[in-house]
Amino acid sequence: MPSITWPAKIITKTDYLQFIRDPDNTALSDELDFLLPGVDAAIRQHCSREFRQYEESAFTLFGSDAGTPTAATVAVTETTLSLVATGGTNAVAGTVDLTLATYTITELVAVITALDAWTATIDADVDGTTESAELSPAPSQSCLTEATAATLGVRVDEAEYFDGNGQTTLWPRRIPATSITSIYDDTARLFTTAGDEIDSDYYLIQKYADHIELDGARFSTGLQNIRLLYRGGYAEADIPDDLKIAGYMLLSARRSLLGKEHIRSETQSTDGMTFSQAFTGDFPWAVRNILANYRRIPV
Repeated sequence: MPSITWPAKIITKTDYLQFIRDPDNTALSDELDFLLPGVDAAIRQHCSREFRQYEESAFTLFGSDAGTPTAATVAVTETTLSLVATGGTNAVAGTVDLTLATYTITELVAVITALDAWTATIDADVDGTTESAELSPAPSQSCLTEATAATLGVRVDEAEYFDGNGQTTLWPRRIPATSITSIYDDTARLFTTAGDEIDSDYYLIQKYADHIELDGARFSTGLQNIRLLYRGGYAEADIPDDLKIAGYMLLSARRSLLGKEHIRSETQSTDGMTFSQAFTGDFPWAVRNILANYRRIPV
């Protein structure tokens, strides 16, 4: 089923502009586009984990008029599904209501492509025939936002591989783990033999959904012989507020560094004014303190 936005990030431009109480500031768009991917990657790398649900691209929307890219959203309300131009110039301006026979990506692509100056494509290996709740009229939805070439994602299982060393525990990167499709322990690394699949009665997702534990067995010793097929990560509505705040703070810190060689903090003491670097590894200490609750130390 398609998601609201793709690729999924911890924070978005809209989130950040609301945080700084300047929601209508379009002048920051290019700057935030430049910084946001790095902020998201830095938090994930620092914490040695993935936070958002895993998706693969399913649908891409382009708009152009004489070569000028045009941004758009596909907006869903309680009663209508609409294409809304959000930037650039295009023969299709403003809002155009879309009438779909079925609420599928295949049908959406066909309807958008039929409009003047718009192109929509289904990405490879994606089943666009399944009806999607995200495309059905419902309160306050927006399937695509803030992109010149916007992409809709579809949620799928993620495969993660582990070395076996006789342990009983798997620590997946994308947590919280929400469901397990299968776990294979196969030293030949084929992952197709029924006898190598561990019965679901012998494992469970443990407290806080941050690891998976075998019950009454141990994994075989081998190199990348364990395959976990699962789903995990936060949906957009479930991202913890403090994690978002860490993202906002780190983004603000990196914005302040643009065009500057360094930033120093000042401290008044009995010996006078002392100076120290405000950032260590580009992470303010306040951000580090928040992320300490989420950081996983690699083992």
